[in-house]
Amino acid sequence: MLAQESESSWSKSTLLLKPGLSFATTSPPSMKTETPIRRAAAHAERLGLTKLERITKKNPPDFVLATSLSLETTKMVQARERGIPVVLIEPLNQARSAEEVVEAWLAAEG
Repeated sequence: MLAQESESSWSKSTLLLKPGLSFATTSPPSMKTETPIRRAAAHAERLGLTKLERITKKNPPDFVLATSLSLETTKMVQARERGIPVVLIEPLNQARSAEEVVEAWLAAEG
């Protein structure tokens, strides 16, 4: 699934997690209190990463945490336009410390 998406608009990369890195989250809307994106964001915060509520030009996050590369949310559009890496929830959930390299995706050029 990721390979198909990467061929069209994303290129595979990596990101070194470090305490203090900031991230914003994006996923399909949900009224549920327990969702995969909320669990992943809580895990990221336990690793020492800082959650931002929005993406601003002045203070962009170091990466966007997303449930899918195919989302068309405002944050995904901003990530593509501004070259912000996107980390999917599964690789982040597998990280055991904030000193690990995780798979990330960057908007493909061209």
